[in-house]
Amino acid sequence: MSSKCATACVMAAIDLTHLVNKTYRTNTADAWWYNGFYVSTAAVVLLISFSDSSMLDPGVMEQARSAWREAMTVLEYLATFRRSASNTLQFLQPAYRQVMVPIDLYQAGVGADANPNFPNNSPGPDTTQIPFFNWDDYLANRGPEFDDLGFLSRLDFPDSLGVDGHDIG
Repeated sequence: MSSKCATACVMAAIDLTHLVNKTYRTNTADAWWYNGFYVSTAAVVLLISFSDSSMLDPGVMEQARSAWREAMTVLEYLATFRRSASNTLQFLQPAYRQVMVPIDLYQAGVGADANPNFPNNSPGPDTTQIPFFNWDDYLANRGPEFDDLGFLSRLDFPDSLGVDGHDIG
């Protein structure tokens, strides 16, 4: 049952990402903040699915990878004019690398120790050689304009929140 629930969540994220990717630059697109919020939320679900791919069919995983690329395309476009999309990318891209490096190394046949997180208890990567995402460095180097991990921030709506100046997001 948990596998079916996980697959349903991932498929919903995939479908939502495909829909937003097809429409975000058309007249049928919703407001930019909906598109960004939907895609960033779906990307988090996809990221979680990548961290335990054993629960999903390989075909679903390939669809998830395609949806991830679409989500990044949408967010990269939004990041050209909205700070929150840029902030979201600054979080999602390193988190993706953190999750995918062990998987990519495993698929390349790197590693010698048996790892129960990989299919058939086959050898996984030597994770001691993979740099972990360092939250302290991330937070220290994010810059003063990065005020939270949420998709929308006060920088996206300065006038409506009583912030002086113009929209820098």
